[in-house]
Amino acid sequence: MAVPAKHDDRHRQAKLNLCRGRSWLLIPIVLLGAEPVRAQRLAWNPTLSATAAYDSNVFAEAGSGREDWLGTLAIDVPVNFKPDPRFDALARFANVSERYRTFTQLDDPRARSDGRLAFRFEPQPRTEFRLEGTYRETNRPAEVFTDAGVELGRARTTGYGGSAGFTQGFGARSTLQLGYSYRYSEVTSLEDHVHSGNAALSVGVGGRTRLGVRGVFDRRFSETQDQFDSGAVLAAWDQEVSRRLSFSLSAGARFVESSDARPEAHATARWERGHWLVHASYARTLGYVPRRTDLPQRIGDSDRAELQVVFSSRRLRLAAGPTFYWTRNDTQDTRVWRALAEASFMPIRWLGLRASYSYLRQTGTVETEVEVRDVEGTRNVAHLGVVLAPWNRRGAESLP
Repeated sequence: MAVPAKHDDRHRQAKLNLCRGRSWLLIPIVLLGAEPVRAQRLAWNPTLSATAAYDSNVFAEAGSGREDWLGTLAIDVPVNFKPDPRFDALARFANVSERYRTFTQLDDPRARSDGRLAFRFEPQPRTEFRLEGTYRETNRPAEVFTDAGVELGRARTTGYGGSAGFTQGFGARSTLQLGYSYRYSEVTSLEDHVHSGNAALSVGVGGRTRLGVRGVFDRRFSETQDQFDSGAVLAAWDQEVSRRLSFSLSAGARFVESSDARPEAHATARWERGHWLVHASYARTLGYVPRRTDLPQRIGDSDRAELQVVFSSRRLRLAAGPTFYWTRNDTQDTRVWRALAEASFMPIRWLGLRASYSYLRQTGTVETEVEVRDVEGTRNVAHLGVVLAPWNRRGAESLP
């Protein structure tokens, strides 16, 4: 049956009035919802932790066994800003202070400061630019170059660096990567400047395999402007076995001035399922040890192997795993085994408990001007304290 024209006009007018009413209702909804949308572009999670700790060997010197109790105060401020899917910025600052009970000569409580600022920009699909700058200052006993077994007591170390990277995809499978980095470190009066450039080309084979080749060139300077050059050529294989398991392998040779080629290899494997993550890595490359010798004698072969198992949920985070270091050059041959276990529990969103334990054992020999000395010692460090995270959004996995 046909609808009268007058009734049809009244019906359209009622719908128009209803839409106008809804439009007025939408205004406060949009205004109220705009702030959370803007807030989602900026994510932060500052945390403050205070712990009491026990150190069985403060300076990690062989056979000294000088134990002490200490207190630590740490602040960690990570910030992630992503105003656009093509651009994001990361910033992080961390500072750790320590006070010892017995060793009052450690009168500078500043133990460590870290800073990082990184940018990523993707102007178009498959094109990406990256910039990053880092800063680190440490004054913590046995933290500096522990992997090399160097015993420096409480030595002030300063380091900073920057890197730039470019990635370009060609076609559906090929990718070219270019990068440059600069690193500087100073331990007492020993300086280390490293310029490094790298290039890599990879090609996708099938849906889960990538094969490629990578080249690296390093130029190193000391405080006396001594120069040491090296370069490496590596073949690379990246494999995604499944949605949960993937690994990456690269192997080749590193060419050192006035020396035969040395083997170089890197490997990583990652498995993830639910709240669990297992990560393993191995690297064989050149190592650097800050000693009062000529620059070539500070550089040698270095092996590092690490395994880490992590369980994380909104309230609980557990992490544990061993690390092995082996450093050798003309005047040193040292091995270090390190085990670390950490636990963080957040019963409420902004307050939690944190505990950690680390065990370190180093063995080997170091040659000095007068003798060849054994460096054998162990160290146990345990922390227990509280964590404040007033803006905690992601749970325990983001705690320092």
